[in-house]
Amino acid sequence: MYIGIDYGKSRVGIAKSDSTNTLATPLDVISVKKGFNVLFERIKDVLKKEGIAEGFVIGNPGEEDPRAAILFEDIRVFAEILTGEFGIPVYYFDEQFTSRQAFDLLLQGGSGRKKRKQMLDAASASLILQGFLDSMQ
Repeated sequence: MYIGIDYGKSRVGIAKSDSTNTLATPLDVISVKKGFNVLFERIKDVLKKEGIAEGFVIGNPGEEDPRAAILFEDIRVFAEILTGEFGIPVYYFDEQFTSRQAFDLLLQGGSGRKKRKQMLDAASASLILQGFLDSMQ
């Protein structure tokens, strides 16, 4: 199982793969404003419930995003902390346009405005993770 992460300045979306590493599912969105302790506790809960992950897959914003260099530095630091905290490898995967794709999917699925806002980052994490899983096939 892999854990997908869409890291943002305000919120972090979390997704998980199934036991066969073929399908990603959105799990949760955690406010970074609550602090990293809340985020790490939620990740610990997922690992405890689902089993130890083979790796974390974190979205890499890519060069198309003008804020990419600054955001990627934050992501890199976060990844180092994750590895130190859990001893699980981190993989990066291109996240370009995943937020837009996730928004479109939630809109097509009939999600209301409030629900879309709540689930957008988890859906993005799921798309990042699904792209990674597909690339392994």
